[in-house]
Amino acid sequence: MGYDSIMATKLQQIREERKLTRYQVAKATGLAYNTVKRLEVNAGDAVNLVNLKVLADFYGQPLDVRHLLGVG
Repeated sequence: MGYDSIMATKLQQIREERKLTRYQVAKATGLAYNTVKRLEVNAGDAVNLVNLKVLADFYGQPLDVRHLLGVG
């Protein structure tokens, strides 16, 4: 499993732990639903620092690649 797959899985896991739908996350963050979905299913074109920062802030998580990858 590549790092991008691990990060996608981690983002989905965080969302599901909070019992949120992708639609709810999109609405609360201002990200497009398709962007939230693509970040969780490993679509590389959706991954950029702006989108990751928005999600990290919303989830109250550090914007730390090691954290998002679960390696540190």
